[in-house]
Amino acid sequence: MNHKHKPILFTVALFLVGCLVACSGGKDGAPPQGAPLGAGDLSVTLNRAALSGYTLEASFTVVNRGNEDLLLDPKTGFGAKAAAEEREIPLELDLAACQGSLLQGTVPAGGELTGDLCWKADPTGALPETATITYGTAASISLWEVEAE
Repeated sequence: MNHKHKPILFTVALFLVGCLVACSGGKDGAPPQGAPLGAGDLSVTLNRAALSGYTLEASFTVVNRGNEDLLLDPKTGFGAKAAAEEREIPLELDLAACQGSLLQGTVPAGGELTGDLCWKADPTGALPETATITYGTAASISLWEVEAE
């Protein structure tokens, strides 16, 4: 087993929430987009997020302040939900929908990795109006909220 890479144990999920956040700041304690959130040697920044049509695209920067490389896998630890008319709408990870580079691979020790993650809703269902991106572990969860364009 290669001990140089450790899987990153963090979660980014989208949940139904009643408030919305502009890029400049959050409501009810939610951090603004662009604010780094940390957990140990790891910090994650939501650079931008857009909910357009049935697609949510988010760009993140992950910084590794530790002494070991960290391995990012977009298929583990990420989930998505959105809302329309007070109903929850499931979103599925859809990396093919991303237009930029993907958030996957190795975050080198003392380095950073920037990339996108995308989710899509069923196009035959309701059009998503809001989404909330959460990051963290069960002990500490932070969130960013996104309004449809």
